[in-house]
Amino acid sequence: MLAITGALTEPLARPTAQLARRATLRHTREERRRRHFSPTLHAGDPAVQVRSVEIDAAVDDALATDCVMALHRWARSVAGDDVLLWVTRPGDLAPGELDLTLVRAVDEAERELGVPVPLIVVVHHAWRDPRTGVSRHWVRLR
Repeated sequence: MLAITGALTEPLARPTAQLARRATLRHTREERRRRHFSPTLHAGDPAVQVRSVEIDAAVDDALATDCVMALHRWARSVAGDDVLLWVTRPGDLAPGELDLTLVRAVDEAERELGVPVPLIVVVHHAWRDPRTGVSRHWVRLR
């Protein structure tokens, strides 16, 4: 059985790179003054329309998969095939337990939906694909 994967690899497709940059810019603008905020899973186009759900760091795999699938389905209905899911959380880009839970959820969602589900982790001025390590970092993001 061939595995479907939305994991990001170099070179990034231009639409994906633009979506990831917009997600990082949106996060940087919205959370610049707050040091503590809840991790949140997002889907859509950060410049246009986004759906989000706060996600507890101790979320179980089944609930995380349900959230990923629901957000991905909604995003595809609005944006078509250029869909990106991203989680914003405090801290740095070092993988945490939440990232691992979401990777398992995305892998399961890909198997059930039969389509790629790209996921990135976004922190201030940077993003990273937790599956491949592809990332971008900006000193001054504008």
